[in-house]
Amino acid sequence: MFKNLKVILSLANTDTVADFDNSTEEHVNIQRDLDTKLKKLEGQKFPQGFSKPTYVLKAVDANEHSQWETQLQQESKENTGKRIILIPYYLGNSHWVGIIIQFKGTHAIQEIEFIDPVSNSSFVHENIQQKFNDLYPRVTLPSKTLQTHNDPTQSNRLTIENLLKRVEELQLMDVQTEIIDNQKTYTSLSEKIKVNGLNHIHPYEVKNTDLQKITTSPFARSETRYITPVRVNPGDVSGYTGDGFVLCDSPGFEDTNGAEVDIANGVGITKAIKGCKSVKLVILISAMSIGDRQGGVKNLARTLIGLIPGIKDHIRAVAYIFTKFSLEEKDTIHHLLKDAEQRMDEADNIVEKIVRYLRDAKLDAEDLLKIVFQRDGKVNYDKLTKCLLNLKNAEWIEKYRSGEYSYIIKDVEERLIEHITEMKVTVMQVPLNLDNYDKIDSVHKIVSDIKEMKPLEKFLPDINQHIVDVNSWFEKEINGVCIIIKASFNTEEWKKEEEKNLDFKKVEKALQYFDACKRNCISLHNDFLCVPSDLEGFVKYHSDFVQKEMESCFENMRNFQIEGKENTEQCQKERRENLFEKARILSKRLIEVSEIKTEYCRIFACYTNQRILEQWEQRLNDYHSELTNEIEMLSATNQNLTLNNKLLTVNALRALDVPPGKTKFTNLYYLYQNKILVTTNDAVGKVLDAIKTYDYARVARGMGSLKIAGNGGEYFF
Repeated sequence: MFKNLKVILSLANTDTVADFDNSTEEHVNIQRDLDTKLKKLEGQKFPQGFSKPTYVLKAVDANEHSQWETQLQQESKENTGKRIILIPYYLGNSHWVGIIIQFKGTHAIQEIEFIDPVSNSSFVHENIQQKFNDLYPRVTLPSKTLQTHNDPTQSNRLTIENLLKRVEELQLMDVQTEIIDNQKTYTSLSEKIKVNGLNHIHPYEVKNTDLQKITTSPFARSETRYITPVRVNPGDVSGYTGDGFVLCDSPGFEDTNGAEVDIANGVGITKAIKGCKSVKLVILISAMSIGDRQGGVKNLARTLIGLIPGIKDHIRAVAYIFTKFSLEEKDTIHHLLKDAEQRMDEADNIVEKIVRYLRDAKLDAEDLLKIVFQRDGKVNYDKLTKCLLNLKNAEWIEKYRSGEYSYIIKDVEERLIEHITEMKVTVMQVPLNLDNYDKIDSVHKIVSDIKEMKPLEKFLPDINQHIVDVNSWFEKEINGVCIIIKASFNTEEWKKEEEKNLDFKKVEKALQYFDACKRNCISLHNDFLCVPSDLEGFVKYHSDFVQKEMESCFENMRNFQIEGKENTEQCQKERRENLFEKARILSKRLIEVSEIKTEYCRIFACYTNQRILEQWEQRLNDYHSELTNEIEMLSATNQNLTLNNKLLTVNALRALDVPPGKTKFTNLYYLYQNKILVTTNDAVGKVLDAIKTYDYARVARGMGSLKIAGNGGEYFF
């Protein structure tokens, strides 16, 4: 069963396999899998064996420069005659392609194909072409598209499947060729009869099996429904013994089963011609089908022009057979056709000019449509609409040149609807909430582009609904965000809150959102016209509140006194706690304002005082100098009660030594901590000396000094 199949690779040859890089195992696997599946294909669909021997070569690595040439040279030494070889070709990065070569002789290539299974592949196969031409000059390497996938990692599997599919096609074609070559065609006998009163030549004793499929009748209609091949051996009909040929009986036009069948026939004939090595057209014209004023001949000419572009260059290669002409009329055929040509030229010249105008209008429209579809320039939609309306108003041309108008108009309409639908779907998938304020610019551009298509409504009324849908969606998205902003940042409601905190990220996004709307001239709904200014007013109120709160805290700390009307220990404790709370609030607000300035620039732009941080920095520096001088003076003059108040203030102000590196109040704190310690030690020493000498008056004075010093140093220890 597998006599015509072999694999040129010894899996035991580890030296050869070692030439590959890290993909060695993959190279071996693809060759082995292809080999196994090829045998399975032969066994299942070609039980008598392949008509052409088929070989699988070892996988080729594009990075191994000599490997390609070595493979082909080795193959030519080992195999001769007609054959097919399959080559898995590795491009790198898991990207595999397949190459299939048909040989019609030992070194004569019949056909070669390159199959890339990766969609939108960037690989330029001319690189392989150059290598291949080093061995086989003047042989081109065309690409063939079968199964494809976007993922290169799937190319291994698809390369195997594509090569197997192509092998099956080639083997079947070869089998069919053998059948055609081996079969003989015989003529048939016929007789003249009448059918429904019409003369008819009826064939009988048809020996050629292909001819048995042909149906004939005397009626004015085509009996053939699809292209039917009839194999002819010239030796059966003449003394000529050359190669045979195939006659293809094709359906008639405009007399079968309607326009759909005519279109299918035209496509079928075109495909059949493309698949042949050589073609001879034979046109059969019946005297009865010419019609009134040679209308049948004229229509036939137009049909041929539509089927075969550039037929004038091949007109002498076409043969004509005229049937059912009487002996008296046969000499008039030439003059009949000349007269038809002359009249056809006069009418068709006018139609051709009109068609050219129509096509020029289409080109003008396409130039403008190209800008629309590529979105790379400003589109003059009034001009485009005018061009399209000119096309639409030319519907009457359909009467004289069928298909010209309908094709152009339908194509333009479909492309426009497809384009605006794609834009609509794309833009309406973008969320326009606060988190996506940065998308407003791009979305608004698309929405504006769609709005500008309004003039096209004259040409394509359906386009208006898409414009309405997009506008409604855009307004709804903007209005929804305005509702959220209006409810979230209400000054009067914020005043009622005990904790005057703010979500700065949300405020910043809201301000940026309205900036984007203003930048793109987006009109807000009447209910939300004041929301942007109200939001900025809200931020200004917040900045003024913060400034006043900081002023209040600072003045409270400057005027701090531990003693008061209520001089109980509990009252003093509450005053100290209040002092430290004011310092904490002041520190928190300074950090907050600094963060706003650096991270929320749009919020800071609304602040009434743009120099708030610099002013507070200077103010604290001045107060630090003032405290330093006061404490030094109080310490020198032993004004311990006032000194105690200032030292507590310094301790509280340590909370303002932020960020790390600012230590002015902390340094002042440590300086007087040491001085308090020295003073306390001196007082203790004097008390001890007085006790030793029984000088109780000095002991009393010393204990008083210690008490004052202890109060002053309470927050140092």
